[in-house]
Parts: sequence; C-alpha cells; structure tokens
Amino acid sequence: MKDDENQIDYLKRCLYALIFFGVGQSVSAILMGEFIDKFGSKKATFVNILVISVVLAITLVTIRRKVFDWTSFLMCFLWGLQDGTVNTHTL
Repeated sequence: MKDDENQIDYLKRCLYALIFFGVGQSVSAILMGEFIDKFGSKKATFVNILVISVVLAITLVTIRRKVFDWTSFLMCFLWGLQDGTVNTHTL
C-alpha cells in the first residue's frame, strides 16, 4: 500500500509539472508573436537559440541533481517556452 501511495504522489507531481509546460507554451506564443511583429524573424532566431540554450542548461542541471523539485517544474516551464517559441516562429 505504501508503494502505491508514493507512486500516486509522484504521478501527481509529474502532472502538476506538465501544467507549467502548458503555461510556458501559452506565454511564449504570445510573447514570440509580439517579438516577431516588432523586430522580425531574423532577430527571433537569436531569441530561439537563447531559449534553447537555457533549456539545455536547466535540463542538464535537473538530470544531474536526480531530485524531483523546483528545477523539474522550471525545466517543464522552459520546455513549454521553447516549444511555443519555435512553433510560433516556424508558423
């Protein structure tokens, strides 16, 4: 019974982290759209490279720590941010 409760708690935290992924996508779609309208696609490419670099760094830190904590939530938010910026820029 104890293992089932721990697994359910872990799955709940994973699903909460995915909420941050969705928030990151929503925020980035709006911000990247505004950025492209104001500065153009060429400069948006540099923003995408910057975002991907930050996502990579936070992901590596999260993997190295081997702990499910605030860095996991930040990583999910940044993955959503990166996904939204690349999708908006591509479309």
